Amino acid sequence: MAHLWELTGEVTTRLFGKKDIFQDLPDQEDLELQRSAEALVPELISGAYDSGLRLAVSGIDVSWRSPTFRSLLANYRGPISATEAKAALVPRLINAEMYRFDRFVPALYPPLALQARIQGRVALRLSIDSTTGQVIGAASISGNPLLTASAIDAAKQWRFPTNSAPAKLDIEIDYSLDCH
Repeated sequence: MAHLWELTGEVTTRLFGKKDIFQDLPDQEDLELQRSAEALVPELISGAYDSGLRLAVSGIDVSWRSPTFRSLLANYRGPISATEAKAALVPRLINAEMYRFDRFVPALYPPLALQARIQGRVALRLSIDSTTGQVIGAASISGNPLLTASAIDAAKQWRFPTNSAPAKLDIEIDYSLDCH
């Protein structure tokens, strides 16, 4: 399987050069490419290629107990523009409706984490100055190290209303690669 993966890379490089042919396409070309690939979805979710997927992710993602294309494509809703896809990649604050902010800055998806297709939740413990509502400390409780720095950077820019700011607060931010 590893040799097939390397062969694919070699063929692609010989045909198209070192530039990734699937990145930075104009929206129209990207949508055409997605529409062409959409025809493969029924075949992928049929299960015919699940054994290859299991081999491809074995040892890489041990949390994915039973890898299937059906589960991978469960949220697939069809082609979307690059602009819509980028907007969908903004990490979201879990239970955001529970919090009030005077200033909220969303976390950014780290480019390296995007390239590595890393996703998941980051839990943070915040220390808040009750007189100013400013986050004066943010520490990671859990989450992938490639994601935690951006979550902390965003949280340090938040400001809560001074009359309702708790001294300590645990929050979670979800970094998801699903485009809905």
